[in-house]
Amino acid sequence: FTIDDSIGDLLTRDSNNYTVFIDDTLENDTILVEVNHIDDFVKIKSVRIVEGYISVSHTERIKLANLFNLFVDNLKDEEIYNYTKVFDYKIDVFVNQDTLDSLMLEE
Repeated sequence: FTIDDSIGDLLTRDSNNYTVFIDDTLENDTILVEVNHIDDFVKIKSVRIVEGYISVSHTERIKLANLFNLFVDNLKDEEIYNYTKVFDYKIDVFVNQDTLDSLMLEE
């Protein structure tokens, strides 16, 4: 079991793109995957498991007006951020401990 993204970069367990959560209420061999993103800037097309990989297909919907408005609002509050992060997504993987122990997370 490996976690992968649409451009083929392997994510390791230390990656800040995903987090594994232990949920012992889940049945064995059950994996729940959540992809969190900002709808105004990224559209998730699909999340699939293909040949042992979690594949997230996405497109960036660059709405410059939205990005500009966000920037202006932040300036008014005297705040500046790394605006490239609005195009990021985060993967949360939920499994029970037995299932996690049976998976191979690629390092």
